[in-house]
Amino acid sequence: MEASGSLMATFSAPFLVAPNPRTSPKRQFRVRACGLGGDGKMMFNKGKSGWTIDFSGEKPPTPLLDTINYPIHMKNLSVQDLEQLAAELRAEIVFTVSKTGGHLSASLGVVELSVALHHVFDTPEDKIIWDVGHQAYPHKILTGRRSRMHTVRQTSGIAGFPRRDESIYDAFGAGHSSTSISAGLGMAVARDMLGKKNHVISVIGDGAMTAGQAYEAMNNSGYLNSNLIVVLNDNRQVSLPTATLDGPATPVGALSKALTRLQASTKFRKLREAAKSITKQIGGPTHEVAAKVDEYARGLISANGSSLFEELGLYYIGPVDGHNLEDLVTIFQDVKSMPAPGPVLIHIVTEKGKGYPPAEAAPDKMHGNVVHDVDLQKIPVRFALDRAGLVGADGPTHCGAFDITYMACLPNMIVMAPADEAELMHMVATAAAIDDRPSCFRFPRGNGVGVALPPDNKGTPLEIGKGRVLMEGDRAAILGYGSTVNTCLKAADTLRAHAVFATVADARFCKPLDVKLIRSLVKEHDILVTVEEGSIGGFGSHVAHFLSLSGLLDGQLKLRSMVLPDRYIDHGSPQDQIEAAGLSSRHVAATVLSLLGRRKEALLLNHVVGVVLGTGQPWLRSHGSLHLHASTTSSSSSLGLHQRCQSRLSLSCDGARDDGFTASAPPLPPPPLSLPCSPTVHRFNCCNSTDDAALRKQFQSMNISDAACAAVMKSILCAQCDPYSAELFETEPRTRTIPYLCNSTGSASSTLHNNSSKDFCREVWDTCKDISTRNSPFAGLPVSSSKLTDIWQSATDFCKAFGGSPGDNTLCFNGDSVSFNSISDSPTPKGLCLEKIGNGSYLNMVAHPDGSDRVFLSNQAGKIWLATIPEHGSGGTLELDESNPFLDLTDEVIFDTELGLMGLAFHPNFTTNGRFFVSYNCDKLQSATCSGRCSCQNQISELGLWGNYSIPKDNPYTVDSELQAEIWALGLRNPWRCSFYVEKPSYFFCADVGQDSYEEVNLISKGGNYGWRVYEGPYLYHPPRSPGGNTSLGSINPILPVMGYSRSDINTTMGSASITGGYVYRSMTDPCMHGRYLYADLYGGAMWAGIEVPENSGNYTSTMIPFNCAKNSPIPCDTVPGSPFPSLGFIYSFGEDNRKDVFLLTSEGVYRIVPPSRCNYACPKVNTTDTGSPAPGQSSSACQLEILPRRLVLILVMFLLLW
Repeated sequence: MEASGSLMATFSAPFLVAPNPRTSPKRQFRVRACGLGGDGKMMFNKGKSGWTIDFSGEKPPTPLLDTINYPIHMKNLSVQDLEQLAAELRAEIVFTVSKTGGHLSASLGVVELSVALHHVFDTPEDKIIWDVGHQAYPHKILTGRRSRMHTVRQTSGIAGFPRRDESIYDAFGAGHSSTSISAGLGMAVARDMLGKKNHVISVIGDGAMTAGQAYEAMNNSGYLNSNLIVVLNDNRQVSLPTATLDGPATPVGALSKALTRLQASTKFRKLREAAKSITKQIGGPTHEVAAKVDEYARGLISANGSSLFEELGLYYIGPVDGHNLEDLVTIFQDVKSMPAPGPVLIHIVTEKGKGYPPAEAAPDKMHGNVVHDVDLQKIPVRFALDRAGLVGADGPTHCGAFDITYMACLPNMIVMAPADEAELMHMVATAAAIDDRPSCFRFPRGNGVGVALPPDNKGTPLEIGKGRVLMEGDRAAILGYGSTVNTCLKAADTLRAHAVFATVADARFCKPLDVKLIRSLVKEHDILVTVEEGSIGGFGSHVAHFLSLSGLLDGQLKLRSMVLPDRYIDHGSPQDQIEAAGLSSRHVAATVLSLLGRRKEALLLNHVVGVVLGTGQPWLRSHGSLHLHASTTSSSSSLGLHQRCQSRLSLSCDGARDDGFTASAPPLPPPPLSLPCSPTVHRFNCCNSTDDAALRKQFQSMNISDAACAAVMKSILCAQCDPYSAELFETEPRTRTIPYLCNSTGSASSTLHNNSSKDFCREVWDTCKDISTRNSPFAGLPVSSSKLTDIWQSATDFCKAFGGSPGDNTLCFNGDSVSFNSISDSPTPKGLCLEKIGNGSYLNMVAHPDGSDRVFLSNQAGKIWLATIPEHGSGGTLELDESNPFLDLTDEVIFDTELGLMGLAFHPNFTTNGRFFVSYNCDKLQSATCSGRCSCQNQISELGLWGNYSIPKDNPYTVDSELQAEIWALGLRNPWRCSFYVEKPSYFFCADVGQDSYEEVNLISKGGNYGWRVYEGPYLYHPPRSPGGNTSLGSINPILPVMGYSRSDINTTMGSASITGGYVYRSMTDPCMHGRYLYADLYGGAMWAGIEVPENSGNYTSTMIPFNCAKNSPIPCDTVPGSPFPSLGFIYSFGEDNRKDVFLLTSEGVYRIVPPSRCNYACPKVNTTDTGSPAPGQSSSACQLEILPRRLVLILVMFLLLW
């Protein structure tokens, strides 16, 4: 999404309600879905027991469900319609879970319940609270999230449970059981205090109903008598089933038996049938109501005529067939209409996995008061804690991050964790053998690692508090706890490739610690790294506490504790979560290398930039305050995102983590240096005026008579000012006086980036070998005048001493800049193929939030239209009625050359609340004339916002007295079009229009300063007039652009240039363009594609991309006179639809990027039968990209006028 401008207002639009067709339910559907291949099919069959599904892999036809985006679309459906909707919804869930995995049985069991609740009650005003949340899939599909269900429990996708920040329909987040009635009661009491009349419905399962918290809540609800509806979902699994090798045993327990008797009671059945007969004789409407309520009313409760729930003060109705929609709808409507029913419990009976026989399950939870009831009394309870550590798709609600911390702090508890499945069996045996105190062991989610199991699958009790050494080494020891032991072993394998041989030990026990093992590791090694998949305060803290009390930290030991970061990590793949947590084998190995002082190797091993799941903020796995992730080149289009200047005099690289254990300085390059090491030699450097003077003095003292040699020596001295100087000069065991000089004597297979492949070391030798030099920086030469040949006999000898081989994975200096030695560029697409689908001129395009093929278009004058995008290959054009705008703001918007409606954005819940935002420069209602760009604002420091809005508390300038709290980043001149890369939410691109010479693309980060008016792009800027005074170079730390172009490179005839920002291309319509950021020039008709090389490095290279118009374009393209190429006019903006296709909004019309083959551009990744991306809601094997939640961003542009 994108927004631009300086003023913003908010509007409410009428709801866009989908039609409600009356489709007669069929007995059987059989439809072949296109695009999936194979002979699989899905069939719905309706029999006496209801709808069943015959599923074999194909996406089912869902004609009625396709019309339902939100519960409001269900209100007018008949019961027959609802039954068909339930059948389609059940099939949709089976298909979704077949692709993503997830909670199938529980969700299938509540399909009819979900449909009935959303049909009868007015959500989201009425609150539905789902206990535990395993059954939330039908609820999610019916509340606007169907198009994103393919991301459920995936990295950055939607959660598997209700989540308040995901949807307004999720009234309460659920992760464990038995909380729904308490939460519902609290909401009901708050509602009453506020004088509101909405309903609150708590849905709780029979398993969760066994917990004391549920009974306490019911007792309180009976006492408070607030209107609360409790739906007891009874699937006959009340108690924990006893698992055996033959499968789950029959549930046992008093409540389970009571409910079973209640459902099966002969007296109850006879009484119910008698009541039916009586009401049927009455006839008419009385029978219709009474037969649905009275037969379930409290007088028909159980075999003995009483009810546990009535004793608690709840009005009981039931049991009700939870798969009979007619019954559910009637009863919910009747309860809803009661004026003041107080707390009501509706007991429904359902079947898990209903309609799909393979889906059967019977999970439940265990509760207990560990401290008072167990540990204090030293009762030998054995706690088996599953889902230890990160749990992948189950996300933070099920993440076992804290058990080590809270269990190991209990005085009598024995705490252990197995490294693999065989160790788990031994620890089960150990726990069984402990009979004098409590014990616990944790084990992770998922499969084992594949080790051999003990004979007969029987473990052997371990010696309490005894660890083991798995691998012997020297200098560094890695002590793992639990499943991270395998990570430690992999890290040791990585370290061996660096000639580092680490000891790896398995602690086994956190309490009691194996203090003998720990003493031995500390005595025999200089470095100790502990690794655990748990929170701060766990195993590593216990080890550190022991070492501190024992005085073992008083010497030369370097200790690092690697734990989960102090934040919640969102759901995703296990490997993504491990990477986000910084606990991969690569992170462990890099930590060891860094502690050994081998920072270059650690840097290259650990240079990944990624995204912290659930926060949207960049995470850096680097070395203390060193933030180097890829090469710096002389090209302005491939500048590093995170650079941190580290001279050899100020090196402070001390660790491989950035989570609170080691500090990390902000990744901002300082301003350039004056001569002799000027930006003409090094555009970015780390020397101040004092360093400059010292280098100048050193260079002059060398008294070099030869100009060529003097130039070479000058560049070598200036390498100390390079952003990568720490890696060029720092070595073990001493500091170098000369940087590593690039030479070509290494591996011929290595690929150097840019100019690093040249043999600069030989160039130095050939240029200076016979030149007399005083005070030479080359170690070994005397202070008095000498030549290189006085010590070294050949270039080979010289380069052995000072060269950096391309094959040794080091950084080296090539005379101009520093380069990594193993980066290769991705192939460049041959060109962009366009088709013209509209003649109108628009400034903005925003995809409709409902996920459909509709978009909103707006022009600068202030009109907004709702349009439909044609299917690829259909020959269709943009469908919209120019005479009937969605909204007309022309009476409020000042329209001039640089004024008007500049942007629009939609509230994430637009489809339910109708709210959206527009951005325009000046408001006629506030100022009738509004003649100047900033005339609607009283002062330049005021933002001129109005309406209700809040400022995030973590904004960078919330406590700054000189800057507005709304500001998120500084130093931009005139941004035109910003967008998020939604698959990497921390990547926020803004194109910034230059003043005289350079157009730039910036990667925006919180609190960043992007240099204007000290810099224009990567160059120093000297303003002709400075009414507010000049900003000094030393007062800012500018972040330089990642892409851009010089104005002199294009449009030489007009002399004008103005950048138009775009999007990272995510569609599979043009696979060769995928992952590239597209941007263009307003005047020049030129477009560029930039790509990050290597991935996640923050370094970008960009290339001008040719473009052409498809011969079968729905609307013929205008061409440049005398040329076959299309004339686009002015390129105002880019747009993106829900298919992720990218569009160009130009003065000549609307263009869409189509498959390159339509313009005869070659792309080896293209399937020639494809016509484009799948329509919203369709599945495609070629399109497996995640869809992340869109973000609403208000971008405020402050224009500084030059007087």
